[in-house]
Amino acid sequence: MPRKTDAEPASLPTQAGAISPELWLSAIVGSSDDAIVSKNLSGIIMSWNPAAEKIFGYSAAEAVGQSITLVIPADRQDEEKQILAKIRAGERVEHFDTVRRRKDGGEVFVSLTISPIVNAQGEIVGASKIARDITQRKRAEEVAHRQRVKLETINQVGASLAAERDLPVLVQAITDAGRELSGAAFGAFFYTTHNEQGDAFTLYTLSGAPREAFARFGIPRNTPIFAPTFHGTGVVRLADVTKDPRYGQLPPHYGMPKGHLPVRSYLAVPVSSRTGEVIGGLFFGHPEPGIFEEDAETAVLALAAQAGVAIENARLYEALERELEQQRLMERALRESEALSTSVLNSSADCIVVLDLDGCLLSMNLPGVAAFDLESFDQVKGKPWPELWGEDMRNNVVQAVSRAASGAATRFNGPCPTAKGVAKWWDVIITPLRDVDDKVNRLTATARDITEQRKASEEALASAAEAERQSRMKDEFLATLSHELRTPLQSILGWTQMLRSEVCEEGELEQGLEVIDRNAQAQTKIIEDLLDMSRILSGKVRLDVQRVQVASVIEAALETVKPAADAKNIRLQAILDPLARPISGDPSRLQQVFWNLLSNAIKFTPREGRVQILLERVNSHLEVTVNDSGSGIDADFLPYVFERFRQADASTTRRHGGLGLGLAIVKHLTELHGGSVRVKSPGSGRGSTFVVCLPLAPLLVEPDDSSRRHPDAVNGERSTAAPPRLDGISILVVDDEEDARFLIAKLLAKAGAQVRNAGSAQEAIEELKRISPDILISDIGMPGADGYSLIRSVRALPAELGGRVPAIALSAYTRTEDRIRSISEGFQIHLAKPADAMELLAVVQSLFNATRNVRE
Repeated sequence: MPRKTDAEPASLPTQAGAISPELWLSAIVGSSDDAIVSKNLSGIIMSWNPAAEKIFGYSAAEAVGQSITLVIPADRQDEEKQILAKIRAGERVEHFDTVRRRKDGGEVFVSLTISPIVNAQGEIVGASKIARDITQRKRAEEVAHRQRVKLETINQVGASLAAERDLPVLVQAITDAGRELSGAAFGAFFYTTHNEQGDAFTLYTLSGAPREAFARFGIPRNTPIFAPTFHGTGVVRLADVTKDPRYGQLPPHYGMPKGHLPVRSYLAVPVSSRTGEVIGGLFFGHPEPGIFEEDAETAVLALAAQAGVAIENARLYEALERELEQQRLMERALRESEALSTSVLNSSADCIVVLDLDGCLLSMNLPGVAAFDLESFDQVKGKPWPELWGEDMRNNVVQAVSRAASGAATRFNGPCPTAKGVAKWWDVIITPLRDVDDKVNRLTATARDITEQRKASEEALASAAEAERQSRMKDEFLATLSHELRTPLQSILGWTQMLRSEVCEEGELEQGLEVIDRNAQAQTKIIEDLLDMSRILSGKVRLDVQRVQVASVIEAALETVKPAADAKNIRLQAILDPLARPISGDPSRLQQVFWNLLSNAIKFTPREGRVQILLERVNSHLEVTVNDSGSGIDADFLPYVFERFRQADASTTRRHGGLGLGLAIVKHLTELHGGSVRVKSPGSGRGSTFVVCLPLAPLLVEPDDSSRRHPDAVNGERSTAAPPRLDGISILVVDDEEDARFLIAKLLAKAGAQVRNAGSAQEAIEELKRISPDILISDIGMPGADGYSLIRSVRALPAELGGRVPAIALSAYTRTEDRIRSISEGFQIHLAKPADAMELLAVVQSLFNATRNVRE
């Protein structure tokens, strides 16, 4: 790549960003030996390369903006008018030889090639002019012409000399001819050279004697005898050189050195070019004196004149050959550079376009044409690039082009369809191209197709998000499962230990058994749901298919949920179509479906609410609709209602229990019957509606004869140690579950503690301020404000109001992070439900004693 100089063409871009054809062209223009000039149709110079400065003598700053007549002689002004007329007509002027004027007034011969410059709209806006300096060629032609005239009149020797272009052969022929014409015994030709000490002379050819005869002698010096020849002042002809007064006057030899060729007769003639430059000298000698007469001198003078011309011609032809070779090399380099530039652009997988400052397309590489599904670049040539983009991206592209036109490289990415409508996503960099005045004159945009990369990235992000969601759901489910299993266990184990350890008071046995039965049923339901979901996931659910009257199945489900509805004073309505045809299905599984839907409706419906179930035939299927006036379902959660383990509220402050499996089981069991289930809800607080569709056509399913077995209980030894006593210890128990709260209070009271109960965090704060207990025992998962909120509120109180009361977290949330959070929030101890009665009493006693010791 050529080095940037201040003299680079005024309108061509410097390198910036990707290497474009314009940058390659800029380098070539800057390094060309030809003057490359552009002008507008008024003849005003628009650009001026370094070669133009060299040929015409004007700098770019002096020429750009001036009329081209600056370099046209007065007698050739009409040429410019004729040239501009042809350019306006769209014609090209080639190899027009003429004369132009230099800044110093001298004339220079040039060969002109002029081409029209066309803008993106196809309009001719100016001309590009290449001027080649042919002065030397013209002079050479003149010299050759004169030489041809002379060659017609000279003798055969002169003709042969003029025909010879091999310089060593030519000089040897001259020397041999001179020796023969003069009658010398030997002759030599010495070139004139110049060094730091003055003139020096180099032996070039020798005739009549072997070259070794001069091998051991130094080159001739600028002595009084040699000087006239090498200075070109005249011929030196001596009959006897040894008798000349100028001979033998200089050391170290004071004459010819020993062993030198014997010379008495001496003839020396300068050989000069047509310009008067002394090329060298012809020297002839003979061992006898008086050999060289005037005719010999005349012949050698004529030969010297011919020799000067012949040598100069040979040199000129050598120079021309070198120039032509350089020109051929330059043209080859230009072709290779253009090919390389095109190859580089076309070898890129990216789409590379060149834009004008308005964003119109000037060029596009072949991969870009293919990437945009174009048949050829002509389809979009000259069109505004932003219009190729979609409407949603067009404004962004216009702004990016504007920023680049103002000089700032810009990057953006977005969708742009191909010519065939294929959606692709592109990463684009727009870079300004600048001229030598550092002004932006074009833009280059590199667009990379990142469709697959973006798709892979989005899929990876979606996979990561889904994995994180599944992991979070798993953690939430495990925490919920722990809570749902341990909560009934707390009541079961507590009452079991109480009933086995002492004589029951009146009514306590019946109450305890009722609590145990109720919580055992709740735990059984949880386990059955888990087993059902396991069977569903493993594909092991089997249906006992038979002819089923759906109305009777619904009535059985209603009978099952009626106690729960009565407890909340919820009105159950059943509208059953008596003409509904039987279906093929498993009555127990269908009852499970309807029971789940009814139980959910009752659970999420407030007291004094309403739950309705409707059975009707619709075309070729039956529809069972369960509608309630309960809490409803948020629109955001509706798509996930039937996903397993998904709950609208999985926090520790939720009001309703459950694992989030019931509706997932409903969906799978319904689909096993060939049906479907859907849900709708106007929104939170506005109730919800579930619709089960079951086909009337029979469903052929293999019956499942396997029986479900409950795991056997594991027998274990129990401690026979006396339970710890808590006499006189004041304890506040907080739990939203009445059974659990009553059990803990009963257990503590039997150990001698003074127990007060609270069913919520707010009630607990009020009770704490009133009684200032010695110990606080609180559940974590409670509606409204959970146990964490409670302990934060407690620790915010002053000590005299119970702010430092020792606290125990008694929770069904048992993960490590749950324990850590309990301690960090302000509890001293975290116990997992169901807690062993002996363990709970021991912990309370230990915590009370530790706190009392600290106080004392």
